Amino acid sequence: MISGFEDKIARQWDLKVGKEIEEARGVCEGDVCAVAVSRNGRWVATGGGYDDRRELRACEVETGIVKTFKGHSRRIYCIDISADNMLLASGSDDQTPRIWNLGSGKLVAGPFKSGHGERIRYISYFPDSQRMISGSSDKTARQWDVKAGEESKEAQNVCEEEVWAVAVSRDG
Repeated sequence: MISGFEDKIARQWDLKVGKEIEEARGVCEGDVCAVAVSRNGRWVATGGGYDDRRELRACEVETGIVKTFKGHSRRIYCIDISADNMLLASGSDDQTPRIWNLGSGKLVAGPFKSGHGERIRYISYFPDSQRMISGSSDKTARQWDVKAGEESKEAQNVCEEEVWAVAVSRDG
């Protein structure tokens, strides 16, 4: 398991014994707000920052090469890696979801014309890696078509307060 903290450190844990195995200092200059691990274990990604600082990085575990993804204008709050281990989705205080190619480090979709009126708190791919869903402080959840680069569905007022988490079933 990998965890991120306000102390700018990402930590790897051995859950069997409940001990920290390794820590990576300085993965963000600000808070580590989000962590994702690819299903094949090849990539560990972190997102965060503070105020108008935005930091999104992915480390290729085997080589130690770190890629930095630039494009968001505000702190990154949420990230997810697609089931095919190829794409990194990010959501930010700038209200835009974006999709990045992990191998090249390039932006492949976005910024989506977000209907979100406030920060994106959570983002998750569907199992087919062709769709994703985002939840926002504006009380909405939105589904996105990855290939088309546009919103495909919206659910308004899904909560009385901010949407902090969304989940997609294994069968989508």
